[in-house]
Amino acid sequence: MNRFALFAFLSVASFTTRDVAGADKDVFTQKPEVVAVEINGAPKTPKKTATAKTSSKKLNLQSGPKAGWIWGTKRAAANDRFYFRKTFKTTTETTAARIIASCDNHLVLWINGKRLLASDDWNAPVTADIQQHLLPGENLIEVEGRNAGGPAGLAVKLVFRDTAGKTTTIVSNKTWRVATTRDSKTASAATVLGTMGVSPWGNVFAGGLSVLSSSPPAGLPSLSASATLTPSSSRIMIAPKRRTSWLST
Repeated sequence: MNRFALFAFLSVASFTTRDVAGADKDVFTQKPEVVAVEINGAPKTPKKTATAKTSSKKLNLQSGPKAGWIWGTKRAAANDRFYFRKTFKTTTETTAARIIASCDNHLVLWINGKRLLASDDWNAPVTADIQQHLLPGENLIEVEGRNAGGPAGLAVKLVFRDTAGKTTTIVSNKTWRVATTRDSKTASAATVLGTMGVSPWGNVFAGGLSVLSSSPPAGLPSLSASATLTPSSSRIMIAPKRRTSWLST
């Protein structure tokens, strides 16, 4: 190789080396990304949409139809024990549901077979959020009511809201069925003693014994009472004549 050819070869080699070394500076790296691919004809997965949360506490148990006081017979006996049933339907899923109940003297309440409430004080109604226990379609309320002497009665009110925003109210009334055992195959219509607010119970759903009616429902003794206010407790104690117990608020 002559001197001129050697010079030309070294020049080309030097240029190529610098070009390759500098090429690293022009390399751009990117983290791989997974891109969703749609296939023609394949069913599309629906996008999830956020659903509005509704609190059952916002349901107003004081508005709408009044609950009735019901029992198995017109005149209660000291050891009465009755089982009340009410079926109702929801056309869609519910977004809120609440129930309130009171029984003179004892109650146990089930929703769709699940025991949810119990009480031994009719003057302190029990209430619960039952939205998770309701089903689309037919639902069942069951209540065991037991007397311990004197008048007896059961009052129940359920309010629920469906996904369309419609509010429905279920109250104890003559459409409820009553039997002497929970698993009885036969039942009769419940006896209505009066609507919420009637004596001797008053409007306990509004927070306690309120103004008493002057005329009691059929089958109950008249209420002749003297009331005194105890300043220290702000509680009204009513001592009815010919009654077996005291009523208080």
